[in-house]
Amino acid sequence: MAEIIEAISESEMVGISSDTYLYPDNHPANADAKTSLEAKMEENTDEFTGELDFEEQMIERLLAGECSIEYALLVASGLDNDEEVEKYQRKIGKIQSDFDAWYTNSNACHTERFGEERRDDIHIAKALFDYLWERKPERYRYGYTGYRLTCVIDHQLDKEQYLMLGDCVGLTALYTVLGTRLELDLSVLCSEYHILSCLTTSEEEAVKKTAIENTRRNGFDAHFTEKESTEKESIYYFDDFESHDTYAYREESLLNLVACIFNNRGTLNIDAKLFDRAFNELKKAIRLSPNHATAFNNRGCANNGVYNYNGAIADCNEAIRLNSKFAEAFVTRGCAKTRLGRMEEAIADFDDAIRLEPDCAVFYGQRGEAKLFFGDNEGSIVDFKTYNRLIKKMF
Repeated sequence: MAEIIEAISESEMVGISSDTYLYPDNHPANADAKTSLEAKMEENTDEFTGELDFEEQMIERLLAGECSIEYALLVASGLDNDEEVEKYQRKIGKIQSDFDAWYTNSNACHTERFGEERRDDIHIAKALFDYLWERKPERYRYGYTGYRLTCVIDHQLDKEQYLMLGDCVGLTALYTVLGTRLELDLSVLCSEYHILSCLTTSEEEAVKKTAIENTRRNGFDAHFTEKESTEKESIYYFDDFESHDTYAYREESLLNLVACIFNNRGTLNIDAKLFDRAFNELKKAIRLSPNHATAFNNRGCANNGVYNYNGAIADCNEAIRLNSKFAEAFVTRGCAKTRLGRMEEAIADFDDAIRLEPDCAVFYGQRGEAKLFFGDNEGSIVDFKTYNRLIKKMF
């Protein structure tokens, strides 16, 4: 027993909180939490309803092809009226004008040096990429959260050169709105953890896909390989990504980029335990992108948060159907099954997650909690120690 306490205590020091231990659904701790949660949800409902109508109207128009991706990204970023949208569209115009001047000068230098002018889509896309990095060379840093296009636009226009702008969603959104104004044929490449731009061009009747990794200075034309292909989709794996090399990427329309903003908003509300808001955001994400496995998994997390464990399992089943290698969905489902007392199925889900991502410390911690809940004290000690060892390697 002392060894279990020691392993758990050390886990608390490095990130596992004792209030995450798993209780049966009828445990008094859960009953108190439900009462508190219901009060919090009721308290926060009214203040949030004001912006839903405007966003829902945007989604209707977007799905009907009646508004631009630029407009949709701005509304999803929090703008709640057309006047504010127009204000930020003018700001995008300022960035575009600055790029046009930069590009004209750059192209003139190229013509003077090489005796030819280049204006094909690949050249323009690369020029836009270089311009954005030249203007803000510290635009990305791992761990910095900035998914709202509005914030990225404001930082891009700021006179301070060495500002961080955003994460992969925010930077891809900025590249997208500028690229579409330049009439580039853009889509996105998505995994469950990352998103980047994809440019489609034609060369001598052959279609070329160019990956544009907006979070890396050398990310233009990132090298990827098409390893799986069906009539409906192609699956890509990147050969030179440092932290995403094991993940599968699917090409999606720009609707997925808008969905990613709503998904991120949902995640933040889950973290704040504002589950009513989270459900609203994730509903929008799934409506825009029905194949968004991350949104289904996050809705599963929200369902766990409101003790709807069967709903969580259903959402995770869909996430896993969409991507059988999505480790986090196995963990979310394992947590739900633990709460329902389905021991063997729960541990099997945690095992699958660890098999898919054997170096993820959090997965061992969560399996350790489940084993402790089911009375496997020795197994929980092993998992907590592995969790601690992997966490310490990160620092």
